[in-house]
Amino acid sequence: MRIHDESLANSWMGPGFRPHPLLRSSHLMSIVPGFLPRPLRRFARGGKRRIFKIDEKTSLLGYCHFREGADSDNPTVLLLHGLEGSSESSHVLGIGYKAFMNGFNVVRLNMRNCGGSIDYAESLYHAGLYADPLKVIETLLGERPNSKFILCGYSLGGNLLLNSAIAAGSSQCETARGQSSGFKSENSILAVCTVSPCIDLAAAVDTIEKPENQIYQNWFLRTMKQKITEKAKQQRRSFDISSMKSIKTIREFDDRFTAPDGGYGTAERYYFEASAKSRLKDINIPCLIIASKDDPLVPFESFATLDISNDMIELLITSEGGHGGFFQESQEEEDHFDQFWAENRVVAYIREVSSRAKNGT
Repeated sequence: MRIHDESLANSWMGPGFRPHPLLRSSHLMSIVPGFLPRPLRRFARGGKRRIFKIDEKTSLLGYCHFREGADSDNPTVLLLHGLEGSSESSHVLGIGYKAFMNGFNVVRLNMRNCGGSIDYAESLYHAGLYADPLKVIETLLGERPNSKFILCGYSLGGNLLLNSAIAAGSSQCETARGQSSGFKSENSILAVCTVSPCIDLAAAVDTIEKPENQIYQNWFLRTMKQKITEKAKQQRRSFDISSMKSIKTIREFDDRFTAPDGGYGTAERYYFEASAKSRLKDINIPCLIIASKDDPLVPFESFATLDISNDMIELLITSEGGHGGFFQESQEEEDHFDQFWAENRVVAYIREVSSRAKNGT
């Protein structure tokens, strides 16, 4: 595992991170960037709406941006959002737009029930469903047989895609619940990139339960409860929502709904089995992990305690950056990129990985 700090000058990854002076608080850095106006609506509207069938009871909603002409054979970047996000999340659109403008095909994928797809799956989404993106890749390979893919995810989506990459490279290729994903095309995945991935779910939940993080817990719980209430009204599943008002934490929600629905039984078991941390040593494709020491949701100890002798992993650590924020002051070295530093590093990484793959190095 190669560890880098924010001083990346003279590296192919681009300039180091210089946080915007108005966002030195980790909470401001985590919240504000997602609400800043960005010219991404035209890109979002250009995506072709796709329904990807996972099984008889499950489909995923995605948006495909495929290039034409000579660029159509370039790798496809598959993007996945975080907890209670969607394919419309700012960072998904940001990386998607930049990747597309750099010649890549792009697929913005929603987890189960997210992004307006509540009717497409009977089950709830969770961090252990890493066979889902692999099924989407296999579907696309059936249409474009020689395609190559790069996986990019934020937060919960980052953890899920790390597990997808590990599972794809496994001879058994099994999910956390022992169900085979059936993935047979591991050589089609070139790399995986993650920003603020919650690789230790239990530690992340412990952190979000701290009093100073109540704003995040309340925000997530509000929409999580909305989803489960809507699914109960569908009458396709018998979710007992009678105790909904008594649920005050994400842990309680997961113990009551997410873990039993996913076959884990308890939240404790779910967090242990669906976390990527203990399996990162097995990843066998290039992997970029970007994390901040001041992340208020994903404790830095999750990364500081990693003891992995795996040169496939590039761990990029910054002192500031919050949770997925990484909004920087303007830098001339960014070329045509903007102030969303982590997005820019991801795109720089996928360009480098793609170039190496093309040249056979």
